[in-house]
Amino acid sequence: MKKASIPLHQRTKPSSPSLCVESAFVASSPAATMGGVREQLFALPHSSDSLVQVPTSTMSLCSSDCNDTRHECTCRSGNRSLMLLVASLNRKAQRELRRRGQELGTWKSSIDGIEVKLGPSRTFQSAASVLQYVREILKQDIGLLRAAWVDPNLPLEQQLITFIKAKPLSSMVSGLSTPLAAILQNQTLETWFQPIFDVKTLSIWGYECLIRARDTNGDVISPLDLIRWAKEENELPRLDRLCREIHIRNIAKANVPEHCKFLINFIPTVIYDPAVCLETTFQAVKKYNIPANRIVFEVVEGEAIEDHKHLRLTIDEYRKSGFQVALDDLGAGHSGLTLLGNLAPDIIKIDRDIVSQAASSVIHETICRSIAGLAESTGQILLAEGVETEADWKMVKGLGVDYVQGYLFGKPSPEPAIDPLFRP
Repeated sequence: MKKASIPLHQRTKPSSPSLCVESAFVASSPAATMGGVREQLFALPHSSDSLVQVPTSTMSLCSSDCNDTRHECTCRSGNRSLMLLVASLNRKAQRELRRRGQELGTWKSSIDGIEVKLGPSRTFQSAASVLQYVREILKQDIGLLRAAWVDPNLPLEQQLITFIKAKPLSSMVSGLSTPLAAILQNQTLETWFQPIFDVKTLSIWGYECLIRARDTNGDVISPLDLIRWAKEENELPRLDRLCREIHIRNIAKANVPEHCKFLINFIPTVIYDPAVCLETTFQAVKKYNIPANRIVFEVVEGEAIEDHKHLRLTIDEYRKSGFQVALDDLGAGHSGLTLLGNLAPDIIKIDRDIVSQAASSVIHETICRSIAGLAESTGQILLAEGVETEADWKMVKGLGVDYVQGYLFGKPSPEPAIDPLFRP
């Protein structure tokens, strides 16, 4: 006979040292979120009506080998935690995993969860290496092992949700070795400069700084691959920080006119505390003696930005230090008018896909004209990217945009170009 399901709020609370879901929500006070509930356990509902016990020891704000207690320092140290949820495994497999973990001395077990700490100086540097290790233990049962990244910046109840939605470890990462760990550890990232020209004079105005890396054969790695690997390994904060700092270092070396601006992309969702997370970026600008008014930080959206207020705090932190801010890809994806109104960027960039179709599509041309009219009425600088044909050029010039960027005028290159490839 099938066991009747008991609503979560009616279940008997487990005895200490466990916390049921209700208790976990109550515990989401600053003290709890900051690690005050270390060594306690909280329960997650499981598909079989059982409770998955997961340690909240990972809720500490920083790892023990970090001196900065103000924020989770994954972006600096590369240290992070992966929670393995083992309730779906048979008891023999669970015991074997725990035994192996005890032998390694780097796994921290609770009733139904195993916390694996990853980092450059630790036994496991990546989730892929954890997957490879446990696959040898679990064999065909590897698909039953679920996992989730631990985020010390999340309130307790939100972290709880990530554990509830945990995916099989085998689906989180490809399991293949990638050069990401070595790239981040050795900081072997490159800046490629794509020129931006003044529409009226076609003189150089500035450059967008684009990140590149190389594999062991010296071939260029796509930035899309870098971002995908970083997402799989929960290294996006670290990659984003390194990209900003390496761009700044290479800007200092660039032999270009002193008036030139440099646009540096940043991913807003990985910046938890602007004052702290941007500290090393600001330090790099001071170290290389680059005037703040030459740097424009560009909001890049890989996913929807739900917290506009937090993003505005980030932008305010940039502006407080004298930098400008640009909103990328207006008119595409998540970059809508609400975000434009809430952020009030200094520079608006029309999305390349809209620009590329505007010469042959009345609808896309109308969208471009609407954006141009909006920028003119608010006094914001307008930049059209993705200008790749003469038809594109004629269209954006007719709109009255201020600056152009695209393959027609210049491609990304390690050496910044001064003159346009095309002159009408």
